[in-house]
Amino acid sequence: MRRVYIFPTIVLLLFFVFQSCSSVNKVALNKRQISYQIVKEGKIKIKNPRFAVEDSYNVEQVIKNVGETYEELENVEKLEEELKIKSVLEEAKTYLGTPYRYGGITRKGIDCSGFVLSVFSPILGLRLPRVASAQAQEGDRVDLSEIREGDLVFFAKRSRISHVGIVYSVSEEREVSFIHASTSRGVMVSSLNSKYWAPKFKFAKRVIKTDESNCLM
Repeated sequence: MRRVYIFPTIVLLLFFVFQSCSSVNKVALNKRQISYQIVKEGKIKIKNPRFAVEDSYNVEQVIKNVGETYEELENVEKLEEELKIKSVLEEAKTYLGTPYRYGGITRKGIDCSGFVLSVFSPILGLRLPRVASAQAQEGDRVDLSEIREGDLVFFAKRSRISHVGIVYSVSEEREVSFIHASTSRGVMVSSLNSKYWAPKFKFAKRVIKTDESNCLM
C-alpha cells in the first residue's frame, strides 16, 4: 500500500500560494549579489549584504540610469556606488559631536585621519593608512568641479598635508560641505568655501570604487 505524504504536500502548496500572493518581486541583479524589490509605492529597494544601508530609489530614475526595463537592470554599478556612499555618510554622521583627541581612534576621542579610517574600514572594509599624509596617496585625484559625496578632501599647512575630511554634501551651486574631526570642536560639518578652509584646501581623492573588493593594497 502506498503511503500518502499529506503534510509535506500541504506545506508545499501553502508555500506556492504565499509566493503568488506576495506584492514584492525579488530579483538577483548580478554576481555582486545585490537584490532589488519592486514595491507598490513605485520604489525599488536596493540591498547588499556587504553594506549597512538599505534604501529606496525611484523606479523611473533607476530605469533611466541603468536600463530600459526591470528585466534589464544588470548594470548596477551606479546603484552600488550610491549605496556605498550612503553607507559611509550614515556611519560618519554617528560620530558628530565626538571630541577631538590627537592620535585618538575611538568615540571617546578621535583625530581627523582616525575618523576617516574608523568610518571607511568597518563599512567598506577599506584599508586606509593611519595618517592624513599617507591617506592622501590613496585613490584617484578628482577635480573640484567633479567632487561628490564620499570623496576625501585634504588640507595643507605649509605645503604639508595636515588634515582630511569626507565630503558630506554638494549643492547644485557646487558648494561643498565636509565632515571631519576638527581640533577645536571635534567631529563636525564645515564648508569647503569658508574663509578658513578654502585657502588650506589642496585636492580631493576618490577611494570609493565599484570593483568587487573595494580594497586598497
